[in-house]
Amino acid sequence: MVPQVASWIDSAYRPTKFQYAEFCSRSKVGWLDNNSTLEALQEQMKEHNGLLKTALEAGQAQMAICESMHEDNRLLNQELRAVSDELRRVKDEFGAVKKEIGAIKDEIGTIKAELRTTEAQGVVEVQKMQERLDAVMAVVSGQSSPNPSYADIARTPPTSQPSNVRTVTSMNTTPSTFTDRLFCTIDASRVEETDKNKVNAGTVRTAVEKEIRTKKGDCSWRCKAVTVDPKNVSRVKIVWQGGPRRSG
Repeated sequence: MVPQVASWIDSAYRPTKFQYAEFCSRSKVGWLDNNSTLEALQEQMKEHNGLLKTALEAGQAQMAICESMHEDNRLLNQELRAVSDELRRVKDEFGAVKKEIGAIKDEIGTIKAELRTTEAQGVVEVQKMQERLDAVMAVVSGQSSPNPSYADIARTPPTSQPSNVRTVTSMNTTPSTFTDRLFCTIDASRVEETDKNKVNAGTVRTAVEKEIRTKKGDCSWRCKAVTVDPKNVSRVKIVWQGGPRRSG
């Protein structure tokens, strides 16, 4: 019974020749279709690989560009920092120069103020000197009596005052260089023209001192001052020495 059943099952499930031929035909067509699909997939993969390679190369190029830009940016930042440091240094120098200019301006202002003060003091001093000079000239030109001659001066004792010689104190003026000093003026206008060049402060001083020393017996006696009137060279003024000559 079992063999019969097995035979029946085998006959029932065994394909016929037609079925087998149809199966082989379908299998062959399926294999051909699968092969074409595989080739198509391979072509697509090649295309995808090419695209990926191109994209990768483009990405690498882009990365190189980014790295180059990053390096340029780094160098630019360094230059900017250097420029910023230079600007800061220039600003500091400018501040120092500005302070120095301010100090110079202050110094100039101080110098101007000192110059104005000095100028004002100079004007005052000139006025005082002019007043003193006017007083001296007034004393010299205000003598009412005739000018004494050389002989009158020589005959006058050193301790007495000639009657025709006036002092500065008698004119109510007290210039510092002539206070309480006797003086007289010699008029040499009547000296011969050939001898006028011999009449000067030096020759008058020598003659007067020689005469007075002889009369007094004091070889150290001297005149206090002998000057020539700048307005009239024929007038020689002699200021008497109030005591013996002192060394120094």
